[in-house]
Amino acid sequence: MAIGDTWETINTYTFANGTTIITADFLNDAVNDLQFLYQRADTKVNAWTANTNTDVTISQNTSDVLLGLSATFTPQSSSLLLFILTQGWGGDYYPSVNVGYRINSGAITYLTQETYAGQNINFQVVTGLTVGSSNTITFYGKNTRTDGIARTMNGGRFMLFEMAN
Repeated sequence: MAIGDTWETINTYTFANGTTIITADFLNDAVNDLQFLYQRADTKVNAWTANTNTDVTISQNTSDVLLGLSATFTPQSSSLLLFILTQGWGGDYYPSVNVGYRINSGAITYLTQETYAGQNINFQVVTGLTVGSSNTITFYGKNTRTDGIARTMNGGRFMLFEMAN
């Protein structure tokens, strides 16, 4: 829109919560329908989170141990951003515990990890979701140490983010 544009029609919408928006159709027929954006489910930002402070010990070379972290959610898009932090694991720098997730009854996907002083910090785009239906994400761990040492997770946190379009 430029200075001097002429408006053909101006519409005002007032929502039940008192919010008022104005849309306008100017002479070149470009329509800014903000009401449409407010009503679209895929323009919302959704976030889900869970945490645990329960110790989970994983013996050497043991895979697919439940970490006690899970959530059920209904996404509007087929992919989400996952941020997960697990802490404990014995407090050393050796990256010996891999963290993975399962969507519904699918395969477990183990994450590429960044390990620092016993904390696994991971970012991942999660795909394979059923849009508009209930999905459950469950987290697992596996101990890849080769020296016979078990590892204990003392706590875990995760967040799933769904970005607005």
